[in-house]
Amino acid sequence: MLKVLPRTVNSTKDLWTGLLHTRWYSYLGAGILGLFLARAVVMGELYPFGVAFLAALCVSHPGPARIALIGVVLGTLLTIEGSSMVGYLLSIGVVYVVLYRYNKQDYHWLTIPALVFAIHLLARGSVILIMDNRLYQWIGLAFESFFTGVLTLVAINCVQSYPKALRGFTLTTEEKTSMGLLILGILVGLGQVAVWKLGIQSVISRLLVLWGGLLAGPGGGAAVGVAVGIVPSIQGTLTTGPIAFYALAGLLGGVFNTFRKAGVIVGFTLANLILSLFFTEQIAILDTLKETAAASLLFILFQVPQAKQQYLKYEQKTDDHIKNTKLHTADKLQKIAQVFVELRTVFEIQEKNKKETNELNVLFNKVASQVCEKCSLHRVCWEQDFYKTYRAMLEACTKLESAGSISEKEFGTDLKRRCVRLRELSVALNSQLELLKLINSYEKQLVECRELINNQLNGVANIIQDFSEELKTEVRCDTNLSSYLKEKLKEKGIEVDEITVIDLADGEKEIHIMQTHCPEKNWCKSLVAPNISQVLGKTYVLKSQECRSLGQNGSCSYHLVPSRAMQMNVGKAQSPKEGVAVSGDICSALTLPNHRFALILVDGMGVGPEAHAESTVAVNLLEKLLLTGLSPELAVRTVNTALYIRSPKEKFVTLDVVIVNQINGQADFIKMGGAPTFLRSAKGIKIIRASSPPAGILQNIEVETIRHVLLPGNIILMMSDGIWDVLYNTDGPAGWFEDLLTQLEYTDPQQIANYILFLAKKAAGNKALDDMSIQVARIEQREIA
Repeated sequence: MLKVLPRTVNSTKDLWTGLLHTRWYSYLGAGILGLFLARAVVMGELYPFGVAFLAALCVSHPGPARIALIGVVLGTLLTIEGSSMVGYLLSIGVVYVVLYRYNKQDYHWLTIPALVFAIHLLARGSVILIMDNRLYQWIGLAFESFFTGVLTLVAINCVQSYPKALRGFTLTTEEKTSMGLLILGILVGLGQVAVWKLGIQSVISRLLVLWGGLLAGPGGGAAVGVAVGIVPSIQGTLTTGPIAFYALAGLLGGVFNTFRKAGVIVGFTLANLILSLFFTEQIAILDTLKETAAASLLFILFQVPQAKQQYLKYEQKTDDHIKNTKLHTADKLQKIAQVFVELRTVFEIQEKNKKETNELNVLFNKVASQVCEKCSLHRVCWEQDFYKTYRAMLEACTKLESAGSISEKEFGTDLKRRCVRLRELSVALNSQLELLKLINSYEKQLVECRELINNQLNGVANIIQDFSEELKTEVRCDTNLSSYLKEKLKEKGIEVDEITVIDLADGEKEIHIMQTHCPEKNWCKSLVAPNISQVLGKTYVLKSQECRSLGQNGSCSYHLVPSRAMQMNVGKAQSPKEGVAVSGDICSALTLPNHRFALILVDGMGVGPEAHAESTVAVNLLEKLLLTGLSPELAVRTVNTALYIRSPKEKFVTLDVVIVNQINGQADFIKMGGAPTFLRSAKGIKIIRASSPPAGILQNIEVETIRHVLLPGNIILMMSDGIWDVLYNTDGPAGWFEDLLTQLEYTDPQQIANYILFLAKKAAGNKALDDMSIQVARIEQREIA
């Protein structure tokens, strides 16, 4: 006795824990549905719905099948009398015993309906054979068994599609039809059930018609009205009155659905009053208005949650739609880039079509027309002695062009002897020369502006084109691993609706999971993530989640990513050039999405505030691009283009970028100009040198990525040319600096940075000859709790 007691207590505790972790309201709902479906009668004496519903739950969702069994048995006891009740109870019992343990998943779609048909036929047939062996009974049993098998197929489809409908996914035509038939069965089972003298069947029928008119308009309201109107005929009472009544009510309610719920209620009530005048013998006007008022009250009180509607809209965006949207956006960006290219071509054509003019001839002609045309000797000079005059004026213009100005004394002898307006001629030549210089200056500035616009248009086109190519990058999914994970979780008792495994660019995987709302708080973090980590042999943690509150309808979706196995310890040391307030070098270290870490060192051209401003622009832009999730190569190309088109003057910066994957230690080194980067590991020192020019010099560049796999204890050293030039030019044996790094006893990155800056200053005579900056990062093993 004492030995059994602890086991009994533990079993009771486990039972209550299981009930708390399950959705109790789904169990209660299954029992209530079983009760009403067992009461649903077809043609006055056939009861196929209860057995079919129980069979569907046993196959699709065995959890609430026990409660549904209680409901079906109770409904049968309350509805059926005599020997027929024994046959139904026998059929219900055999169906439950046979199908509750039926775990085969790959059965043919006709297997379960055929099995239910056979069980019901044999169970009830054995009772009929003993109690009431008549031909009429056997014909009725054949029809009922056939209906039971068909309704089993309908119920299975409905039960399996219910979670899908609850999460807002679009149902197929078969699923909608199955759900509609089951709802009709529930309405039939609600016959003769009344609360406060109000027929529940009539109230719910009116409520369905009201919702049909609101959501689907006149056509939908009339269709729902016809469907609920045939319920009395299904029960065995052949009448067309309810069909006409509900159809017209749904039609009028849908006509006024533009006024929302108030309009639908007015239209529905108006149809009630009109038809009540013609059907007073079947439906009392007062009872009709009471039932309509009750349905209208429920209609007003029942609201579809706004968050639910938004969630449904979000869920209906399928992967194909998102993919097509991305491709459409990429094509639009490509076309926009072509527009900028065409605009650049327009400016180039204008420049090519510009006619070359001889500036000396222009000056010559303007002065001749300004001074000589009003002179009395114009005919003598420009008609009789044209050649002498032209030659003398050409000599004067040549002297003017070489000297920059001309006076009366500097004209030729022949022109002095014949011209009476030398003073006016010199003034005109000097003024026209100044005007010509001013025009040339403006034209030169215009050409430079056009070149700048061309470069900017071309740069913007390149940036947009790069973005469009990034959008076209397809996300690859591992469907085999998705199926495997779903199966393994199911073996552990964790039911999820959908698992998507996405292959990331660095070889890792991100797992997206969707399921009906979690049974308890932090279910995904405390149960799902550890089990997936156990299956994959790698620690996965929760990246983001979007969950419904406990007890609410809807779905939970969350993302799992591999846990960071490494962490970065960063130190830096800087010193501006002697006599300069600010440094043109900037060091940056930041955490990026997807467990990546970025190290950036930028060296602006020159020293002082101007170099600092250029470096700041480059670092800020690069950080923002990396934080948006763009690839490092695209981010660096974008920064290069932005710096190139930023100013017509030649300005550039050196970029030293390292992107470290903190999951697997993979590091991508990107260098554009600047000093080499050193990587210290157990195997020695690796030197990573730049193969690309600094950013901002060339319009189009090829970004080269050098990849290394880092291990805990490895150290990265990034330095500006202010330190490297001093250390490289220091007298000493070849490779002395690499030997120094190998033998260095410091492990703290900040101590290493301070020590190397100290060495560089000491080698330069205890002063900074240029901006000096160094950034050191050490990879460390991350302790996972």
